[in-house]
Amino acid sequence: MKAFRIFSVSVVSLMLLVSATQASMYLNVIEIPANSVTVNFAPTKGAPDIGLKAELNYKHGQARVEMHFSGKHQPAVLYGGDVTCYVIWAIGPDGVAANLGELRVTGDDESHHFRTPSKRFALVVTAEPYGLVRRPSELVVFSNDPPKKKGIRSQSMWFDGFARAPVHTKSSIADLKYDRAEPMNLIEARKAYELAGRNGAEQYAPDLFATAGAELSAAEELHQKGNRGHKFNSASRGSIDASAQAIHIATATQAAEILFAVIEERQARMDALEGRSEVEELIIATLLDRQADLEDEVGMLSEVLQDALATIADTRLDAAGVVLTLPEILFATNQAILTTEAEITLAKLSGVMLVFPQVGAAVGGYTDSTGNREQNVDLSLLRAEAVAAFLLEQGVDPGRLTAVGFGPEDPIADNSTATGRKENRRVEILLFAGIGG
Repeated sequence: MKAFRIFSVSVVSLMLLVSATQASMYLNVIEIPANSVTVNFAPTKGAPDIGLKAELNYKHGQARVEMHFSGKHQPAVLYGGDVTCYVIWAIGPDGVAANLGELRVTGDDESHHFRTPSKRFALVVTAEPYGLVRRPSELVVFSNDPPKKKGIRSQSMWFDGFARAPVHTKSSIADLKYDRAEPMNLIEARKAYELAGRNGAEQYAPDLFATAGAELSAAEELHQKGNRGHKFNSASRGSIDASAQAIHIATATQAAEILFAVIEERQARMDALEGRSEVEELIIATLLDRQADLEDEVGMLSEVLQDALATIADTRLDAAGVVLTLPEILFATNQAILTTEAEITLAKLSGVMLVFPQVGAAVGGYTDSTGNREQNVDLSLLRAEAVAAFLLEQGVDPGRLTAVGFGPEDPIADNSTATGRKENRRVEILLFAGIGG
């Protein structure tokens, strides 16, 4: 359990090192009905002068968020400094913010689609230095209004989980116009690569940093030749994605190093005091009190670990670790074949596990209570093994993985209803620590 706590703080410390909580605001949490609902967005002071709305619907265990905006072409780079993009967040009533992805503003009228396993959330758009940030910055540009349609459940929620705003030179871009001749993708790629370099990516994620540089060079060359087609966009976005992943790994590794150094220093002090005279027991007691304070802090911060993993899948905290849930929709019907969406989700999870080699995963398959119990257990095991096998293919050591089929055991919903049975058909991945000591 001690090792799990270390893992929790490693991720959370990264968040605290990169940015500190600064702002808070009321948000409107909406529960998506059986049919779709459209919500409008209210701009904050200084936000871009564009109209924004979203159409929300919930099917097959996934919420679909279709964003529409119209008006001026005002990309996030107008804020200057380190700001390069807009990111849309789904913030649940529990305060967990999930990064749904980058909201790209490249024209006057556009639509973008996002997905999340949550059914109740508020939507917020923030300006960020790169797309893979873990917490929404206080540079909020839009938040959704309450739904106008009658009968839609909604609630007001006070949210104070914003991180410090990225460095920017403009407090308002409402009246600014984007008139630069260079493509947005190229500008964002340059800035992301610069940020990766400043955050130690060359040392801690050299392969990704090299890939980002190579893709950026290719994009620059294509731009000079006047080629702004598919190859140019692919190179630009490839550089942006590689830089963002490199920043993620570099900052997480540095945060872990700092944390482990603190823990080792505390342990060394405790070891040095062991066996000393009774006169010095007061000093030992004081250090133990400080250690207890650290344990309490770890307990609080472990909740924020959900925030980091919520971008991968639906998560919850458990006494033994953090549980990620894959709904049945991520598998072929009545089979153990992973869909492409499931593979993308698991690829992200494997990236987290590769950064933190002390973390293991216990994969459990579950079904509803209908049908033959033995067949249900077999299917649940096959699905759990399919998840473990994919993680293994991504480079996760087999000693860190276990797979079990529980069949209809431990239902999380009522098996007497179709909705409940759908929720019970799932695969859960428990992330725990202690692997390799």
